[in-house]
Amino acid sequence: FNSENPLKSRLLFQLDQGEDDDNALHASELYNMSLNADMVVLSACESGVGKSVNREGVLGLSRAFNLAGAKSVINSLWELSDVVAPSLMQSFYQNLKSGQTKSEALRRAKLSYLSGADKPSANPYYWGAMVHFGDDSPIFHESGSNNVFLIFSIVLLISGVILFFFFAKKSA
Repeated sequence: FNSENPLKSRLLFQLDQGEDDDNALHASELYNMSLNADMVVLSACESGVGKSVNREGVLGLSRAFNLAGAKSVINSLWELSDVVAPSLMQSFYQNLKSGQTKSEALRRAKLSYLSGADKPSANPYYWGAMVHFGDDSPIFHESGSNNVFLIFSIVLLISGVILFFFFAKKSA
């Protein structure tokens, strides 16, 4: 997150390779995109942080994905534990796969984490950072017949966005 200029907030895919290619996807680039995504998950630390701007709201990566067409965004409001985050997200995806709404899947993932946590690690600091906003409808349905296709489509979409920016910057 870039607190001075939220439109320069970015997802960094690898270390800079030079002046012409920063290997990043900036919030300002997302504003010019048209995504057709049911959900974007930004599980990196502080991916939901933004700057409140009068008459604009909170500017940052999550809003940029939303304005680019993502129907819902799951993101982190503060730093996450490298131990807790993967476990929490795995449980979240399993809950989604069972047909739960996005907010219910996240809530149950947090409850699942808490059921096995000792007293110090039950503190909300460890599990409360992940939040959801936007469309809450389930992605997967109980039938399970289209689950593989939907997962493949989501992964393909995200990969396409990454590759587009990678090659667009190289050719510019």
